[in-house]
Amino acid sequence: MNKNKNLYHEGLKILRGAIKMKPKTTVMTRLETRKSIIERVKNLDTAHLGAIGAILREVEKARDQHPDYPKDIIHRSAIVSEETGELTRACLQHKYEDGDFHECIKESIQVGAMAVRFITQR
Repeated sequence: MNKNKNLYHEGLKILRGAIKMKPKTTVMTRLETRKSIIERVKNLDTAHLGAIGAILREVEKARDQHPDYPKDIIHRSAIVSEETGELTRACLQHKYEDGDFHECIKESIQVGAMAVRFITQR
């Protein structure tokens, strides 16, 4: 149970950071948005919390390995596309070549992490 609580708090911390970057919102709108996100996170089941936690860990790992994240939208989208292609490849290998399903999960976590980096621009 403690692991789920840590994932919950880890997710909240990142989500709060993402809300701060939202353009053209008033302070009140941001607070209302935070409250709605916090309520949604509170209602997530263990599987969803685990997935979010895995994505957040991958974001941190990617930031450490690649701190100079592209500033322009084209290169950021290319990174997301590359990871999506790797997910598709892993799924095809799983379906048709007896590939490991865990590779599909690993690649989907990386897609989620790169999507978060795309959105937060870091």
